[in-house]
Amino acid sequence: MKKMFVRITAIFVVVLMLALPLSSCTSGKKLLTLKADGKTYSISVNLYELMLSATKGTLDAYNGTLQSLRPSQDAFWDIQDTYDGKTLETANDFYRKKVLEDCKSYLLSLYLFDKFDLELSESAKEEIEDLMDELIKTDGDGSKTKLNSVLAEFGVNYKMLKEYYTIKAKFKAVQEHIYSTTGPNIKNQYVNDHYVHFYQLFLANYTYVYETDKNGDTIYYNTATNKILYKETEFTHTDATGKIETDGKGQIVYYTDETRTHISYDTKNGQPSYKIDANGESYVTKPMTEDELEKLEERANDLHQSLQGVAKDTFVARANAESDDTQAAIYTDGYYLQKGMNYSASNQDYLYLDTIVEKLSDPNVKVGDVIMISSPSGYHILMKCAPTENAYELEANDVWFSGFEALLTGDLFSNHTEPYRAQIELNQKVYAKAPSMKEVGVNYFYY
Repeated sequence: MKKMFVRITAIFVVVLMLALPLSSCTSGKKLLTLKADGKTYSISVNLYELMLSATKGTLDAYNGTLQSLRPSQDAFWDIQDTYDGKTLETANDFYRKKVLEDCKSYLLSLYLFDKFDLELSESAKEEIEDLMDELIKTDGDGSKTKLNSVLAEFGVNYKMLKEYYTIKAKFKAVQEHIYSTTGPNIKNQYVNDHYVHFYQLFLANYTYVYETDKNGDTIYYNTATNKILYKETEFTHTDATGKIETDGKGQIVYYTDETRTHISYDTKNGQPSYKIDANGESYVTKPMTEDELEKLEERANDLHQSLQGVAKDTFVARANAESDDTQAAIYTDGYYLQKGMNYSASNQDYLYLDTIVEKLSDPNVKVGDVIMISSPSGYHILMKCAPTENAYELEANDVWFSGFEALLTGDLFSNHTEPYRAQIELNQKVYAKAPSMKEVGVNYFYY
């Protein structure tokens, strides 16, 4: 179906999931401090600036725009929106606060690294050394001093950047440790708690435009061979040499009558093919008439009522037969949406996805219940289902669970660190003087 369940890759979601790490650098003014188990951990404002610049660079590299403005343009950061789906604020305020929260998370990971008595592997240490040596050669032309001059644009130096990469390795070690002790045992429960699962019968409020020939007649295809399916008649066309006319795939072309104007297609056994737009990305559609829309609404209500109380197999069979959802054949295990995702934050066209999650998350809607919602695209008749066992492993569900383990690991990490978050001290004076997103450089490389 048109624009249905496009994989969510909005630039802001992508950036927030990059987990750009932070350091507990001892140089520069301390921005955040955590005292625990007789030790003190801190993050300097220098590396906060590095994080801001890396976020700016990542947004720009992914061609993120707001009102046609790019992150490298100052006006981009003044644009107000509900980036978190709740609070109206500027892009500058949103990302400064987001990076600060990431700072707190990474500061807590330093504490947990010691608490769990973890150590970096020799290979991890060597990787950091090799990376720093490579940066001196490439970005510093063999000079650490020259590299420092390059890094200064982003608020750090060689020592800070090296520690930054060390913290990345420690953070990864903490995540792997937490996941290994809990994650594999709770995957299915996590799906139950954080996703809604359903099958859909979709009725579009537009019609698809089919491929036609030069006469405007709809072309019918053999779906098994993807070749045109002709209905044989006595009418073919022979050229001056006596050769019978064939199509591009060597098949004889048959006509409807002796005028040999209209091609004879097998409309009984063949299937028309949807026309694709010039970009090769979407099906071409046209809006319904008012009369067609009235009939569609009546049909949707009738279907909704007729599907009440049916078994899942019956619902799926009806959906396969009557749905306008062009993706149904791909998603053989139905659809999965994340609770709390706020899909409309990236595009208001996806507001109906938030509505689906809200409706199916309602405890009064039980497994097997059939509900209906409307969207700008049409009517969605949905059956709520229990998640399939090990749904995250099924190839048909790759689009729904592409970041599943990262999401689970992130939540496990948050659960472990939340009790300590209140102990973090923020130096308000240092934070107030920290650079804005406008002021930091555009950092494409050091993250």
